[in-house]
Amino acid sequence: MTSGEPSAMPACGSLAVWIAVCGVWLSGCGSQTRPPVPVSGVVTLRGKPLPADAQAFISFTPAAAGMPSASAAVTSGSYACPQTPQGQVTAFFEITKPLGPPRKSDRTGELYQETQSLVPARYASGLPVTIEGPTTKDFDLVD
Repeated sequence: MTSGEPSAMPACGSLAVWIAVCGVWLSGCGSQTRPPVPVSGVVTLRGKPLPADAQAFISFTPAAAGMPSASAAVTSGSYACPQTPQGQVTAFFEITKPLGPPRKSDRTGELYQETQSLVPARYASGLPVTIEGPTTKDFDLVD
């Protein structure tokens, strides 16, 4: 091989860079996420059970983009979310109670129910939580 001909093999420095790039690329292939796990627990408001007429839900949204969220109804203060993503997640709460009797819409004629949110304002943007394997997570939502 003469010095003017192109080399069939990259120089050692170039080869090392190529191997590093391929390693990074390959590590991005396939799923690097851990499988979802069951999480259950109790949700209370200011240390007290949720009102009997409240409708409540909890959602777990992963910090990592592209991963699915998981939600569960909160029934009698308890929830069970069988497919909760692991790692850093944000727990969101929706707890409402009806205000007065159902009303009829003047525009559509359908019945609707006005509701009031019971979630303290400090939880409006969620609560950061770390999920590491199947676990129990209780939440007492205080002002």
